[in-house]
Amino acid sequence: MSGDRTRKGKDRLAGLGGLVLVGMTAAVSFWLARPPRPLPADAAADRFAAGRAMRDVVELSRRPRPIGSAAHQAA
Repeated sequence: MSGDRTRKGKDRLAGLGGLVLVGMTAAVSFWLARPPRPLPADAAADRFAAGRAMRDVVELSRRPRPIGSAAHQAA
């Protein structure tokens, strides 16, 4: 009987260890996959800066630009 208890205890411990390992792997994966922080408009010119890009987005969204229109060509 005590052999069955020992076996069940080891199985539970192995299951718990596996669950912890999966959880840690998921946490590290999410941490490594996070996107970079957006850079301000005054970032180096050779780097993508969200602040500079937002200026373009604001300008392009001022009026509609249907495909084939003069506004579309100008954009």
